[in-house]
Amino acid sequence: MIRNTLFGIYGVGSKDPATCELTHLFGDEGYVDSETISRAYLEQEGRAMEQMGAGRAGPFARLEDLQRYAYALCDQIGVARVILIDRDEYNQKVEHATSLDELREILPTMGSAMENADHSKGGTIWSKIFN
Repeated sequence: MIRNTLFGIYGVGSKDPATCELTHLFGDEGYVDSETISRAYLEQEGRAMEQMGAGRAGPFARLEDLQRYAYALCDQIGVARVILIDRDEYNQKVEHATSLDELREILPTMGSAMENADHSKGGTIWSKIFN
């Protein structure tokens, strides 16, 4: 199921191999916009994110920080789950996919998924407060 899912492709940091970064953040409507990505990063990391380009976020000191960020972003944009996929696994699967339909089928089976518990209860905490 691709609908209502945020996908994050991650790998080692491009500037510092001791860090990790999200190289692609996308959902069923395309890449997550840079403003949303930057705002969520500032809230979690307490500092502005380096300019990285569309659909990218980081750097993160540890994979756990990246996971926490992805979950918070999932909650912020109101999707049901986030799936984080290692860049090497993603590249390998994409290379072997023979069609877009096949890619759509295998994409949700890759990586590790985190369900947004607030979404299944009728929305995020923010939507409950402001709606």
